[in-house]
Amino acid sequence: MEELKINSPNREDIGQFINTYKKCANCGAELTEGQKFCPKCGIEIRFSVGDSVAPEINQFSQGVTKKHKTKKKLLIFVATALIIIIAAISAVFVKSRIIGRKIDFSKIYIEYCKEPWASLGTDGSYLSVDTNPYNKDNTIDYPEAYAATKDINKDLGLPDSLYYAFAHTTANDGMQSENYPDKGVTVQWKFHPNRGLEVIYKKYKR
Repeated sequence: MEELKINSPNREDIGQFINTYKKCANCGAELTEGQKFCPKCGIEIRFSVGDSVAPEINQFSQGVTKKHKTKKKLLIFVATALIIIIAAISAVFVKSRIIGRKIDFSKIYIEYCKEPWASLGTDGSYLSVDTNPYNKDNTIDYPEAYAATKDINKDLGLPDSLYYAFAHTTANDGMQSENYPDKGVTVQWKFHPNRGLEVIYKKYKR
């Protein structure tokens, strides 16, 4: 492009300079003198450029736009990756807390249970409650044993629906079982009209 030199700026020189450049810097559309907005793209006209300069400016503008889009995509990718990493770390943390949760059945036994209707595993891995430990026919020998299961459930953070299930289990249902991974507990129970209700609390294993 031929360099335009203006040694002594005056109105005639400036007018000649403006008349030389009559292209929209944004889209390259033809402009007429005095226009404030491009008739094609609508951008405000701050200055105009000639035929030889317009393609270069358009190329520069496109390059800047492309660079901005690339940067935006990169930021979105990084943000998405961070969200996935944080979610994965949170899942591992929650899982480790569940697995690492210590259930102290011996403490629960001391707090709520009595012999002979309750027993504790020698290794502390389970706690059992039996409302009729001597299997007397047609009787619940220890009603307080059944009441204790409600307190045990609450201490372990188990839902009230479990206690309701104990009361509505029949002999035909057989052995029932519920896992509570978030509490670290598995509960098994069965009922027989001649033997009462027997509930076993175990440490949850995957």
